[in-house]
Amino acid sequence: HNLPSVSIRSYSGQAIGLYQKKMQKFVNLESMAMEVYRKINHSPREEVLDEIKSRSLFYWNENIEVIKDADSLNLPAPLHLKDRKLIEYCNLRIQSLNLLYTSIDERTDKYKAEAKMVNVKIENIIKEVKSNSVKFRVINRPS
Repeated sequence: HNLPSVSIRSYSGQAIGLYQKKMQKFVNLESMAMEVYRKINHSPREEVLDEIKSRSLFYWNENIEVIKDADSLNLPAPLHLKDRKLIEYCNLRIQSLNLLYTSIDERTDKYKAEAKMVNVKIENIIKEVKSNSVKFRVINRPS
């Protein structure tokens, strides 16, 4: 990652460490939420529908809670901005999954254009978050 550095003198190393743990949880939940896409072409229709409702949507909603919890920490402003974008990203993923679910359930392509627009928004947020991500340099405070 080519990320800008932020000095964290005024931020607790404990808060930053906790934030990083929450971001790892986010990544793990995101991975589980995305598993449904591997099943779409290889699993029975009912199984895919169940996977969307019982797992993927659950994990995206969990990720929103993880981000809200992380955002309650004393963090540099760029991380609060990133958190807002991540919540927007999760909500777009939920919207995309709901369109996928309805499309599969109704056996139709009529939501394809709308799904494509949502996916473009998702791609844009991913690019934005990656380009604005913050890398921490822990600077030891004098005792």
